[in-house]
Amino acid sequence: MDAVTEDMWTPYKHLYSVFQTTVSNGSSYTADLEQCLKKYKPSFTNLMRNPARSEKSRNLLRSALNEGVPIQAQSRKLMISQDLADEAVILSDMFDLDEVFAVELLCTAQRQQKHHPGLSRGLVAVLLYYDGRKAISCTLRDIFQVVSGVSWNTELPKEITGLVTNYAEGLVDGSNILGRLLELLDEMDVDKEFAMLTTNRAFGSQKHQNQVLGLYEDISKALGMALFNWSAQRGLPRHIAIRLLRQLASRRNHDAGGIMDDVTLIMLMALLYAYDTSILLIAEDINEHTDRLPIFSDHKFAECFLEELYAQGSWQAPRLNAIIAYSFGLTLASLRHAPAQLQATTISTINRDEMLIDEALGAQVFVFLHSLLLEKDMVYSTEFFYRRVHLLITDFIDFMNSKVTELRGRADESSHTIISFLNEGLEPPPNLDTNFELLMLCVAKMHGDPRVTIRLCDEYWGPGEPTNCTAYKNTSRSVSLFKFISLASELLPQTLFKSYLKMISGLTRTDFSARCAFNMLRVHQMATGGQYAVSWDHFFTTLGNYYTSMRNDFHTNIGMSGETFYRTRSTPKAITQREAEHLVAVMGIIQAVAEHDEVSRIMICEQPNWQTPQVLLGLVACATPLFLKAEILQTLAALAKSKETARVIWFHLEASQIIPTAPVLRSYGQCSLLQEMEQIESRSEQYDLTRGILQLLYTLMTTNLPKVFSGGQRTPAYEGYLKSMINEVVLKFYSRAYKVPSEKWQVGALCQELLYYLLATYRP
Repeated sequence: MDAVTEDMWTPYKHLYSVFQTTVSNGSSYTADLEQCLKKYKPSFTNLMRNPARSEKSRNLLRSALNEGVPIQAQSRKLMISQDLADEAVILSDMFDLDEVFAVELLCTAQRQQKHHPGLSRGLVAVLLYYDGRKAISCTLRDIFQVVSGVSWNTELPKEITGLVTNYAEGLVDGSNILGRLLELLDEMDVDKEFAMLTTNRAFGSQKHQNQVLGLYEDISKALGMALFNWSAQRGLPRHIAIRLLRQLASRRNHDAGGIMDDVTLIMLMALLYAYDTSILLIAEDINEHTDRLPIFSDHKFAECFLEELYAQGSWQAPRLNAIIAYSFGLTLASLRHAPAQLQATTISTINRDEMLIDEALGAQVFVFLHSLLLEKDMVYSTEFFYRRVHLLITDFIDFMNSKVTELRGRADESSHTIISFLNEGLEPPPNLDTNFELLMLCVAKMHGDPRVTIRLCDEYWGPGEPTNCTAYKNTSRSVSLFKFISLASELLPQTLFKSYLKMISGLTRTDFSARCAFNMLRVHQMATGGQYAVSWDHFFTTLGNYYTSMRNDFHTNIGMSGETFYRTRSTPKAITQREAEHLVAVMGIIQAVAEHDEVSRIMICEQPNWQTPQVLLGLVACATPLFLKAEILQTLAALAKSKETARVIWFHLEASQIIPTAPVLRSYGQCSLLQEMEQIESRSEQYDLTRGILQLLYTLMTTNLPKVFSGGQRTPAYEGYLKSMINEVVLKFYSRAYKVPSEKWQVGALCQELLYYLLATYRP
């Protein structure tokens, strides 16, 4: 280790490698890690501070043209060329870096050029410089992640955890590294860095530019995550939390469209964890780390933080103050349930919880949650970001139960106002209270978004099997959450129907939650004027009524036996846009339940009063809006995941001939999904219907593929469907225009899955 070159890249990469090796392989490398951490402690205490350029080093560089320059890792002097000296001066001026270190960095870059073909020595040196800073940043991030604390426990040996924890505590207590992190996060600006590098001609090709800027952004994120990791495990001292609050107030977003950038999100999450009290919901006893959290141990934390929150005049990021006020109000509310000795530190501010919540609701905090926070990929990919946002919603429902009831009352009033205005042909006023609807939409998106990687939705469905992550010390929270979703459906106004169903669909993402949702919706609820019933009977009766009123003389009535009946022409009832949106929401809840619970799936298909497969396929054959047809097909695909249900759906699909597979001797018009795909979807450049058909066929074929159809006339049975898909989709999807480019590859992927399965299972 003593022979490591001091060149602003090699030592930091070595340090990061040793740390990763120790964490991966255990105690056998602890001695190496301890030695390495001691040697490079100055690199942390002076984080990101380069050895400054000096006149002495510059004079040494001038004389080195004849005498050579001493290299730290070698005993001899290195003779350098004029070009190398000139490049060293440029690097030194650009990065405020000691000239000798700049020479060493260039020498290392020259050795690394073989790994970067097409780049000059100087351009490689720029890459190495930022890569070295990324390595030291990531090492600090990972050190703070290993620290023992309140949010998570690592599976590392106690020897390693103890070593790293003591080292990290020394950096925080003795070197003010948290303050240094805030200083760096405040200073770093990708636009300024880009301008500086452009001025110094430090960019090569576009690829090189992207690499450098990517490294710079990675450094910012790593520094932010280091702050977050410490905050999540140990909280933040009062002065650091207040300083972070001020920086967030003055920080501008950098993403296009006004979306919060990743570094701002990380800083926000670090602040939210600075006063997080969720440990009280899980831990039976107060441990040493809980007792030392600043929100509990610092008697002035809550009071000073609240004063500073109100002292911030204007905020650069919209509604950022609302989420901070909202979260801090929930923290104060949670302390009402804390042990008496922990409440003592916030006794002067604990009664201001409702005031903070009211102000946040007035500032549209749920708009921030739904439209900004829950749009960020990082919320879903980072587990403890996701858990903290989850608590922002569940804490409100649990601790502010009366406030939730109040919001529901306001939602009812808003609904009456909207309906009254619409009945008069007027636009509803824009200032109506929508907080309850937005709360439900936040829950829906929080748990129903396809980016979700961990499932916390079971907490809403009452006490279940305890797990390490969600086992609370009492069941009062589970009762509150279940009461919220069950009572929210009582006397549900029309304006909340779609949002409520979206919420239930979002919360139905596991076997347990799907069974609970199915059972809850089996309870019959009567509908009254201006209100909707929420039950399976209501859903399927309504779908049946739509089907009955819409079928026309185009033989769209599919009987129980699969026969097609001809009827005289009548004027079919068209589905309005609002009705179609509500039916899409109904499809969403059917899909969610059918996807995750086989028993419920079979019961939905086999209930004789509902005739689910016949009605859904019948609606597809009617003049139904195209986006609704696509959702119905996705719903049928979810229902087809059991052999019993797939057999029934195959039978009715074949009988309906909405995907033509057999010659039909009819003089009447016939609904053909293939024609709609070709004539309507191609013009609109959106292919929801195509994806729905492909998904349905793939599910049917992989679940239960009959050997023959049509009395044995077709062998193999799927031949007609396969030919239709090849001719109308597979051979055309690549050349079609797409409004959303990613949809092209979604269609292509579904085609490949279908073809691959048939080829893999084909037996001549």
